Amino acid sequence: MNRILAFLEGKLAPLGERIGKQRHLKALREGIMMAMPLVLLGSFFVLIKDFPIQAWIAWLHSHWNLDVLLNTMANNSFGLMALVTAFGIAYRLSESYGTDGPSAGEFRWEHFF
Repeated sequence: MNRILAFLEGKLAPLGERIGKQRHLKALREGIMMAMPLVLLGSFFVLIKDFPIQAWIAWLHSHWNLDVLLNTMANNSFGLMALVTAFGIAYRLSESYGTDGPSAGEFRWEHFF
């Protein structure tokens, strides 16, 4: 057991430390963490909408089509999460290069046409 721990501490820990300090992976990790509250919010909407009891689903559908409203809320929160994630990754990566973060994350139509 001590040999395994010595191997992990001597060989794999420095490799993991170098990978953890790599700026692109670090920006990816931090950008996704910026969107984590939206992941939780959208997951609550999905959980309420798709709770696996048939009577609950029928009740939601019978009361002003609440299932449609919850589905819209879940889709919108996940779509917003994608935008926040893309902005967060660009923002954190530009900060690691020492440039202006908010302008790196902004969307410009000129880049696509």
